[in-house]
Amino acid sequence: MLYTLRKCGFEIPKDATGWLEQKLDKAAREPLSPGLLTGASGIAWTLWELGFEDRATELIRRANKSSLLKAHHSYLHGMAGIGVANLHFYVRTSNSDYLAVANDLGDSLLASARVNERGLYWEADGLLHLGFGYGQSGVALFLLRLAQLTGHEHYRVAGIRALEFDLSHGEEREKGVLSFPRTPGDPTALPYLEEGSAGIARVAIRYGLWDQRLEMILAEAHRKYSGYAGLLYGLSSFVDVLTDAYLFSKDVKYLEMAKRSLTGIRDLYLIKQAKGLATPGDNLFRISCDYATGVAGVMRTLHRFTHHEKADFLLDEL
Repeated sequence: MLYTLRKCGFEIPKDATGWLEQKLDKAAREPLSPGLLTGASGIAWTLWELGFEDRATELIRRANKSSLLKAHHSYLHGMAGIGVANLHFYVRTSNSDYLAVANDLGDSLLASARVNERGLYWEADGLLHLGFGYGQSGVALFLLRLAQLTGHEHYRVAGIRALEFDLSHGEEREKGVLSFPRTPGDPTALPYLEEGSAGIARVAIRYGLWDQRLEMILAEAHRKYSGYAGLLYGLSSFVDVLTDAYLFSKDVKYLEMAKRSLTGIRDLYLIKQAKGLATPGDNLFRISCDYATGVAGVMRTLHRFTHHEKADFLLDEL
């Protein structure tokens, strides 16, 4: 939530800063996974944005030394996300150690990739996921950023092959709409950033794949209804990726499309409280303030839409 407040132009209250310092002191004595969504590299990136640069560098180094560093390939939990976090620190500090870690992670991903006629793919614990969060699209984004910063074209070529693997599993279950399952053959299609169409579109946009397929995938995000409001897995997914589409194309039709999901957030999920508005979090059990599923992510999405800002945690400045 503090990250969202800062990104949306609000001053962080001093008592909140003190609370954060206490939590970081406690975390320094506890084990942490290295991942981007729930681990040390994601906390490090967030802390850098909040101005805690010393704390941030401590945590990214901790992530890089983790025994779990190469345990998973994915963007949200594994090498791809940790790699992008290291690229962030390289861009901000010019310290080549971070670029070296990212290079090593990129090479490890290429060495562990499997290949078939659809492209490159990765499995973890016997599971093959599709999409941005846990599938090939998230790895493709990391490889694109690595190519941009190193000038090594083979990373971008591999990234396209990984992205094409996910794209090849698109199914036109509704005319003019391309949908994606969580795993190949799964009967249920998902439209979100974490899993499904919005996340795959997010990466295809950054590779510049403006073709009929992308238009059909973005049509999947043209929704008012979803079981959740959140950023990674809810209506905010659709607003966020359609904001991306506008920023990269300058076509205002994508902002108009996003208004359907904004209406859904307003009509279904805004809860009036004595001190403002809230949204329910994961599984609608309770009000949540977190970034992935709660108020912070919804607020950040609304701010991006109205101010036309770059997406978070993707290195779009490159």
